[in-house]
Amino acid sequence: MNTDQPTTSSSAATDVDIRAKELMAQVEETNRRIAETNKDSREHTDALEAQVDESVDTVEKLSADLDRAEKEAGDELDTHMLQQAEDLASE
Repeated sequence: MNTDQPTTSSSAATDVDIRAKELMAQVEETNRRIAETNKDSREHTDALEAQVDESVDTVEKLSADLDRAEKEAGDELDTHMLQQAEDLASE
């Protein structure tokens, strides 16, 4: 009876060792996939941030252009109204 005990115990230990190695391989693969996903996410995030920065720069430029055009139009309108007032005053 006791002669089977060491063999069974040794076999069970081997089975546990094999299973532990399989689980460790799965953990390593999962970690690798997580690292790859994180890398891809960072790359996509960096690309999106660059696009957002570019869009913000464009909006700021357009806003400055609009402000400048609005000021020029206001100045031209003021000049035109002053000219009309002078013309009416001289009539």
